[in-house]
Amino acid sequence: MISDLWNDGWVGRTILAIFGAAILMVPVVIFAMIAEERAWDEFKEAHACRIVGKTSSSVGTGVTTTISPQGQVSIGPTTVVISGKTGWLCDDSVTYWR
Repeated sequence: MISDLWNDGWVGRTILAIFGAAILMVPVVIFAMIAEERAWDEFKEAHACRIVGKTSSSVGTGVTTTISPQGQVSIGPTTVVISGKTGWLCDDSVTYWR
């Protein structure tokens, strides 16, 4: 399949480049998430933050526009997930929702 895309010309090579970039971004995103969590933990400790509220997760449905493999634009259903958050009141008098 990869050789077929490579031999398909610039369109196939562009598709391969996009997939390659997406795969290479996975470790970068994971590293950024870990670094952000560590920074929050340090901030939380330094500013004596305490929990003051929580919201629960919710799931909903919606409508999205998609492009089929044949290049046609269509409308289809999608699922929207909103994760729960915790409110943290810190000694700087700001409530941070995470």
